[in-house]
Amino acid sequence: MKSKCFWAVLLALVGIAAYGASTSLAPAAMADQPDRIVLPGIDQVDPPGVDCPATLAPDGVRNRNLGPTSVLRIFDTGRQLISGRHPDEITNVATGKSVDLQLQGSADFVPQADGSADGQLSGTTAFTFLPGDVGPGDQTTGRTYVFTGDVRLVFDASGAVVAFSSTGTMGDVCAMIA
Repeated sequence: MKSKCFWAVLLALVGIAAYGASTSLAPAAMADQPDRIVLPGIDQVDPPGVDCPATLAPDGVRNRNLGPTSVLRIFDTGRQLISGRHPDEITNVATGKSVDLQLQGSADFVPQADGSADGQLSGTTAFTFLPGDVGPGDQTTGRTYVFTGDVRLVFDASGAVVAFSSTGTMGDVCAMIA
């Protein structure tokens, strides 16, 4: 699967948390309800070109959680639902310019039999598109957008975004911190 800032963090957390949750729950409890995991806050610097074009953020982008975090629910079908209030500070490491994103909403990812996945973001959410991903902006570079409304994403089996649509408003986070 293609590495995405969001996916990489999520998958690492899911792997660790799901292992701990699955070893402590009885099989009957796991079948009846999804595993519920409170995601830890983040404070990390991503290398140039991951969150924003290297020309705008040559030293990378710092992502720091400012408050409450989100809850991840993992269903037996493989569906993953993330919801909650998640205020983040996004900083251009080279310039020190930052923006606070007051994120609050949900992200729902449903795996398909062919290895692809459908994604739905609702509320005020952010998403990082990697080079080659279909989506807003220059598809040859990494870029991050904040959305208010609904976003539909389709991922191929490698994790690349192959279809994108949105309703509502969208803002270019990279332009905000340039």
